Amino acid sequence: MQHSTPVSQPEPQPPGEPGFAAWFAFWVPLGVLALATILGAVFASRDAAPGDDTCGLVLSLASIALAFLLVKHRFDAGAAACGDFLFVDDIANLIAVTVVFVILGLAGLIVASGVEYGGLQDGGVALSVTSALAIFLNMKHVFDNLARQNRG
Repeated sequence: MQHSTPVSQPEPQPPGEPGFAAWFAFWVPLGVLALATILGAVFASRDAAPGDDTCGLVLSLASIALAFLLVKHRFDAGAAACGDFLFVDDIANLIAVTVVFVILGLAGLIVASGVEYGGLQDGGVALSVTSALAIFLNMKHVFDNLARQNRG
């Protein structure tokens, strides 16, 4: 004779309470931004090479601004996905964003080429790499949205 016990299903959460994954998805990026803020402040305070202070302060201020925007987005009851908050949704906006990031990437390369070593050179290269990454991630997001619209 087999005796089986019924498997209990997890209780559904009330609609107003986010789950652990949503909590984790909110606090981990804020922790990373806090770490970037501290790292930028340390980098700026050491000022070991030309431009270190400027790059460190820009990193700190940009991290604080992005953290503020993420918290504001959360309290405004925005979409949980970071992609919906950070990326554009259509081709027209993709063209505008691509132009802006190409200009920023070229500016980063010009700044990096004007300095032989140090934080300013690293910051210029990082700006150009980040700009290229932003362009590709925006392209992916737009084409994913178009594919989703065509399926639906």
